[in-house]
This record gives sequence, C-alpha cells and structure tokens, in this order.
Amino acid sequence: MPSISKVFIRHNSYHLDLGRDENGKRRSKVLCRIADGESALYAALAKATKPGARTVAELLDSFMVFGMKELSPRTQADYRWYIESQLKNVFGEMAPDDIESPEIAQYLERRKEKARAGANKEIACLASAFQYGMRVGLCSRDPTKGVKRNRVKPRKRYVRDDEFLLYFDRCPEWLQDVMAGIYLMELRPAEADALLKTSITPKGVLIEESKTDKVKLIEWSPALQFFLTRATSRAPSSPYVFTNGRGEPVTKSARHSALRRVRATLPEGSPRWHFHDLRAKGESDHKDGGHGLLALYKRARVVKAVR
Repeated sequence: MPSISKVFIRHNSYHLDLGRDENGKRRSKVLCRIADGESALYAALAKATKPGARTVAELLDSFMVFGMKELSPRTQADYRWYIESQLKNVFGEMAPDDIESPEIAQYLERRKEKARAGANKEIACLASAFQYGMRVGLCSRDPTKGVKRNRVKPRKRYVRDDEFLLYFDRCPEWLQDVMAGIYLMELRPAEADALLKTSITPKGVLIEESKTDKVKLIEWSPALQFFLTRATSRAPSSPYVFTNGRGEPVTKSARHSALRRVRATLPEGSPRWHFHDLRAKGESDHKDGGHGLLALYKRARVVKAVR
C-alpha cells in the first residue's frame, strides 16, 4: 500500500510515526489493524492527531491513495500531476483548515496569464481532495467552494482537410488509427486511449462519454471498419483498441511525442493543431452525415444516441 505521510505498516497494522524522542529513538503509535479497513484507519487518525496538525500535503497524499479510486485512470493521472507539480508546492505546508477562499482566488489570478484553463483544473482537483477530506475527517470545510474559476474561451480552431492530411500521411499506422478514431467517432483523446475492445459490437462501437456518462452507438462505416480492424489486429491479446507499434496501450505522452516527431519533419511555418481539435473537426464535418475526408471513404460515420 502506498504510504500516507506519517503512517506506516508494521506487523499487519497501521502505525503513526511520532518522530524521535530526546534520545533519538523513533516513536510510533498503533492506529488499527489493516484488516479493520480504511474507515477504522481514519477514525484512529482523527483521535491520534490534533486538528490542524495535518498539512495539505498529507491530505493530498491520502486523497491520491484512497480518494481517487472511482475516477477514470486518465483523471487519476492528471490529478497526480496537478498535485505533484503545482498544488503541493503552493499549499502543501499549510494546514487544510487554514486555507481561505481569497487564497484560492489569488492562485487562480496568478495563473491566469499563462495557464488559465490549467489553473481551473488544478483547483478542481484541490476541491475534490477537500471534499474527500471532509468525508473522512481530515478537514472541516472546502475553501474552494464559491470561488469563481477563470473564464476560458472555447477553442474555435477548425482543422482543414489539407492540414489534417499533412500530418496524417506522415504518421505511423498506429497513430493514424488513433487520429482516425478520434475524428470518425468524435472522441475526446483520452476516450480513444481508454477505448476497450469490449466496446466493439456487430452494430458498431458503444461509447460512454467520460464527462457526460451518455452512451452513444457509432454505427459501422467503411472508414471506421478499416481503421478499427487494423488497430485491433496490432495486438490481439491487448484489451485496448488502440496500441502503439509495440502493442502497448496508447498514452497521452506517446501520442504527443509521436506528433512532435512528425511536426519536426514539416517545413517551417506549417500549421499546428492539437488532438482535441480533431474531435471538434469531426463534430463539424459530420453534421451533414459525414464527408469523405479520409481517402477512399465517402461515408464517415453515423451516430445514434442510446440514452
């Protein structure tokens, strides 16, 4: 089990590290047995630790271990990055109940110029950690509540067919499959990374949207059939639809690294776009039932809402 700050395991029990005494001997206190479960651990922690003695860093550590289990793997990865790269550095040494809403607002304001949207996501992560902390007794309130997030203008980038194909034709096949999948099925890039072969049915591909929980059926088209057949044949034993050349599940970093390598081969001044722009392009292009962007295919795809 990953350790929470000051909590360690010995002899099948959780122990609280109390530091060293005046003679340098390490002291600890038994909290509960591992078999008693998480609720018993936090109840024992609440009794053994004075309110305010815990830090935000400890709250975030606990959140990463116990509070993110119901989140998607991609969200968990993003939250860990926000915590380790930003939140601990700014709030880590503070006591959870010492943080006030104006400090959250000031954080958002400081990050507005260079990372307006990123700051919103970081505070959303912090809010989730505080909500978790309130449920298990690690803090008494959520200072992010009621603080207005930074205003973010939606991207209006439309990737033209020639801009898409400029990259697509130079990409390795595994990345072509991902790009085509995002475009044809109007997926968020993270949804494409996590797409499982169990989602593929005789009638099409069942997609549960990560942010809305809505389910939609992407009916088969020649283009979709071609790219998903090629993608799933790459690593037959993998549960994932999209894998790289080594049969490993595609990740955000792998996609971006591969696209950067392609971009480096293009003439200076070539157009740039992001993976999530392909979803917007798909939404725009498919309003009229699809339009043969990908060579040799006339019918891009058809979508039916399931619920």
